[in-house]
Amino acid sequence: APKDQDLSLPGWGSWGGTGIAPKKNKIIRKAPAGSGTEKRNRMDSEMGSVIISQKQLKAANKYYSSNVPFPYYTADQYEETLQVPLGKEWNTTKSFSKMIKPRILTKAGRIIDPLSIPSKKKQ
Repeated sequence: APKDQDLSLPGWGSWGGTGIAPKKNKIIRKAPAGSGTEKRNRMDSEMGSVIISQKQLKAANKYYSSNVPFPYYTADQYEETLQVPLGKEWNTTKSFSKMIKPRILTKAGRIIDPLSIPSKKKQ
């Protein structure tokens, strides 16, 4: 169930110390009625202090793929290659340098032309 949030910061806008009365005009954001899900309907209802977010980011959906990248036949094969560490600590110097070597090498000071977009001819 949704909870109210106390947005006031302790010590800001009021005096502090012993014998001081509590602040009367606290800023409290009330939870809108009907927002959130009931505790018993959540996936984390029986997990104690665990909170599982059930929100789905629509912006992240465009990064999901429906098929597996080219050299792999199954999703398990692809996932297995992602689990392999790439750092110097786990690979030999030769294999590490081979993995991080750029595909195209240019000499220092050489000008690299920008990519050009083919223009459409007017008819």
